[in-house]
Amino acid sequence: MNFKNIYLYYLALIALSLMSACGGGDSGEDSQNESDIDSDGDTDGDTDGDSDGDSDTDGDSDGDSDGDSDTDGDSDSDSDTTEFTCEYECLNHCSSWNGTPHSEQTCPDDQHCCEGAIIPADADTDTDSDGDTDSDGDSDSDGDSDADGDWADEYNADFVEFVGEACEVGEPKNINESKLPDLFEFFDGTRMTKKSEWACRRAEIKKAVEKYIHGEKPGTPETVSGTVSASKIDVHVEHGGKSINFSARVSLPGGGDGPVPAIIGIGGVSLSAGILKQEGVATISFSNGEMADEKSRSGLFTNIYGNTGASAQVGWAWGVSRIIDVLVAERDAGRNDIIDPTALGVTGCSRLGKGAFTVGAFDERIALGIPQESGTGGVSAFRVVNTSPMGPNGKPAQSLNSAWSEAAGWFGADFGNYKDKVNTIPADTHSLVAMYAPRGLLVLDNSRIGELGSVAQHAATAAGGEVFKALGVEKNVAYHGGNPDDPHQHCTFYENTQGEPLKRAIRGHLTRTADPDGRMEPQPVATANLSEWINWETPTLE
Repeated sequence: MNFKNIYLYYLALIALSLMSACGGGDSGEDSQNESDIDSDGDTDGDTDGDSDGDSDTDGDSDGDSDGDSDTDGDSDSDSDTTEFTCEYECLNHCSSWNGTPHSEQTCPDDQHCCEGAIIPADADTDTDSDGDTDSDGDSDSDGDSDADGDWADEYNADFVEFVGEACEVGEPKNINESKLPDLFEFFDGTRMTKKSEWACRRAEIKKAVEKYIHGEKPGTPETVSGTVSASKIDVHVEHGGKSINFSARVSLPGGGDGPVPAIIGIGGVSLSAGILKQEGVATISFSNGEMADEKSRSGLFTNIYGNTGASAQVGWAWGVSRIIDVLVAERDAGRNDIIDPTALGVTGCSRLGKGAFTVGAFDERIALGIPQESGTGGVSAFRVVNTSPMGPNGKPAQSLNSAWSEAAGWFGADFGNYKDKVNTIPADTHSLVAMYAPRGLLVLDNSRIGELGSVAQHAATAAGGEVFKALGVEKNVAYHGGNPDDPHQHCTFYENTQGEPLKRAIRGHLTRTADPDGRMEPQPVATANLSEWINWETPTLE
């Protein structure tokens, strides 16, 4: 949409009106050669001046949409569109992805004027059959602004940690909802209608997760530097007059030229080493305990920021993000041809699976999350956990109070005020699942151990998966319930049942040798009925 044309169009109308007042020119004849501007600011290509894109059947040329003749003698629209001054794009919410807001430029219907909407560099801007301009280089006929794949590819074109950082996000408020909250509803009560709004809706979800569950994850520090070798990554951070140093061990798969994909293991990797080597994936071992203790929340993270009340998981997420900073900076400087920072996964099992889940949700540079058997404090939805679902071993899901007593640092300090009233939280763990979109997520579960609350993990993954579905990337999210029968020992990877899901995830998101093929594969003993846990509809997004 070219809103400068709107401005020029109305200047022309004013000039023609002046000419008519002076007895010169035929404004009606001239205006028939112009493309009209319809009610949403698009050029509809018809000559009647109405907003439906069809020929005008009421016989007037006043430009209004009520079907009546304009009785005031001028050629303005009843909706006073001359007051809308946006020269860029009108959207419900602006972000660093779809543009920054201009407070002095106005749009209809309380929309925001957004400058800088991304168009793929190799795309030809064309006009599709509904009169809108699409940016996928092809003329589409469904009214969508671009193909699903193109949208996902361009979503984080600048490869940043937090795409929605520039979004204007209000303060999340308590609710009263026993089901999993609507992932598509903005804080102001409106719902998403376009894929381009996801960055800002995700920013709201992130803020709700931080306020109620985990505490705030700080952004990039003042200075991050380091080195990358075939055996380790060294990281140096300076911020606020304080500094820390830490390292992460690297293990390369061998048998190929770099840079190679890598999976960051929180405290280590419990996936199949054989599969990772076969698929050409390196591992990076992150020492989470020195970054933040899971009980006290203290460590290198608090050495920089002090005791903010953020969960240990946020501390781990912040530390992993600094590793990625170094990988990117050293690549850009020509000193990292070892690890590909655009092909990173993150994994961990049990308490470390909780961390892997949170780490991947927060940093949008991570291509794939693989939390394994994470349980309460991880993928398990709080609201489902509170129903005490039983496992085949006769044990219920670990309660929130039990998890808090075991390691309060799995949560932010403020979660202590909400653990007994989670229905007031405008988020749940399905919110973190959604925060992965449109990236990859494979949840590896163990339905044989009731304490892990597999029904709650499946419910969260399926509910969060509705965002992937709406964004056109449904195959980017997957869930596997583990072995159908005993035994399935905790944190033991069973290649005969879990090997294929792992390979599909690696090939779809890390090596990119196949299309994503995520599948929802719960076991019958721990399958959630999603209709019992959501009372909202998944929208069709433009």
